[in-house]
Amino acid sequence: DEINRLAKEIAQKQIETMQAMQLDLQNKIEAVTEGTKALVTEIAKAEADKKGEIEAKTNEAKKIRRNRRNAEERVTTLKQENEALEQQIRELDAAVSMKGSEMGKDQGSYSANVQQEEED
Repeated sequence: DEINRLAKEIAQKQIETMQAMQLDLQNKIEAVTEGTKALVTEIAKAEADKKGEIEAKTNEAKKIRRNRRNAEERVTTLKQENEALEQQIRELDAAVSMKGSEMGKDQGSYSANVQQEEED
């Protein structure tokens, strides 16, 4: 009878020890699980931050390309306007030169007429 009681006591102690070990393992598993969740969250946040940085840089690059394209278009437009103005200037110069020669002819014939009248 004493052997049975001692056997039961030993068995009970082993059960209690195993239960304590199981509880300890469960606590360790829970701690590792929480740590893993924290790491996963941290990694996801870092990836989101990196994605945000990449997105911001991509948007900035798009903006720069768009501005460059707009500037190139503006330069082309200004060059065309400049060429048109230069053409107008050439045309006006030609017109002024033509008027000047016509006025010179008129002036010359006027001077000849005045001189002829003075001689008469």
